[in-house]
Order: sequence, then C-alpha cells, then structure tokens
Amino acid sequence: MRDQPSKDTPVWRFDPVDITQMRLLAQLPPGRRVAPMLDAQAFVRGTILGRLRRQYPAATESELGLKLLEEVSRVREVPTFDV
Repeated sequence: MRDQPSKDTPVWRFDPVDITQMRLLAQLPPGRRVAPMLDAQAFVRGTILGRLRRQYPAATESELGLKLLEEVSRVREVPTFDV
C-alpha cells in the first residue's frame, strides 16, 4: 500500500491526455508547435513589464528590463514528484 502524501505535499492533477490533439500537434512543424508557448511567454512578460511601469514610472526601458530579469531570476523551480 502506498503512503498517503502529507497535507504539506502538493498534489499535481492533470487532465487526461487527448490522443487526437497529440497526433495533430505531432503533424505540425516545430515552429508552429512552439508558437503558442512563445505567445504565452510574451503575454506574461508584457504583463510584468506593465506592472513594473506602474510601480516605477520614472524608470527607463533598460532599468525596467533589469527589474524584469530580477523578477524572473527569483522564480523557484517547481519540484517534481514521482507518481
């Protein structure tokens, strides 16, 4: 019998894999496969930069870029759990 995770241990739940979607994605060229990820990355970067512009209205674009890098570098890696 497996041990139950403690209340402090995060439990990751994923939706079932859609085989049809996976096959369709596999047929796309690599550039088209990564486009949604790059779009999401640009959206998040723009959102963070917008907040930083409100927080630091006198900051230059270079300073805001450095602040963005500081924020991104503070992100912790997500632990992986064996299932």
